[in-house]
Amino acid sequence: MVSGPNGSGKTTISTVLGEAFANASLLYIDASVDCSLSHLLTPDKTPDSVAQLFSHNREKLSQSGESSPITFEENADMKTKALISGGREAIDWTFSELTVPVGDDSDLLMIGDLTTALDLRDNEKLAYGLKRLMDSYETVIIDGEHPLIMPLLPQEILHLINVVTPAHFEEWQTPLLQDQTTPVVILNEYDEEKLPTALEEALQQQHLRLLAKIPKYANDAERAKKMSQQLESAFLRLNIPMFPV
Repeated sequence: MVSGPNGSGKTTISTVLGEAFANASLLYIDASVDCSLSHLLTPDKTPDSVAQLFSHNREKLSQSGESSPITFEENADMKTKALISGGREAIDWTFSELTVPVGDDSDLLMIGDLTTALDLRDNEKLAYGLKRLMDSYETVIIDGEHPLIMPLLPQEILHLINVVTPAHFEEWQTPLLQDQTTPVVILNEYDEEKLPTALEEALQQQHLRLLAKIPKYANDAERAKKMSQQLESAFLRLNIPMFPV
């Protein structure tokens, strides 16, 4: 999972990591507020989201009389009926249908503006569908964090990478994960300036672990050429099996 405030560069780092997994089946999960990863990977058409699915589901279940119109693709009723049925195969199909291909062996799932007030049954369906979908891929990269999604992720194998810039560090708060005592941080767009005082203190007190300092690049070509090399070196220190040959 790649987390960080808006403007920190977390989506760029997510895509660079994704490019390193060309030989593995990969699922991107866009859990960010602005859905920037989805807009980047699917510029021609924004995909349907998990939020739309559950919103449509609630409308159908509570519908009385004429429903208010919503923007959703034509087979939304099929997905909603499958979700309402609660059958495991139906939920598997529903979540699989929400993914869109973004590469030879990579897909994207957009969370969207998902409410944090799902009822118990919907939350169970979300947890089951998300886990089953993730289990069908060799690698999963999650861009951003959503308070409803975080507790559903497999904490024992989840690696949380926080991306911040010197300018945004003061406003950043790390998501809390079980069994991760020292959050890992990538300092992006670092221009050899003095580190923020709060970051210096956090590092000295071992409240944070600085994984890498990613400099500002002159252009996109330089970023594409150098960032993957810098990230590869950084992730080796975490013993994460990334960047397969």
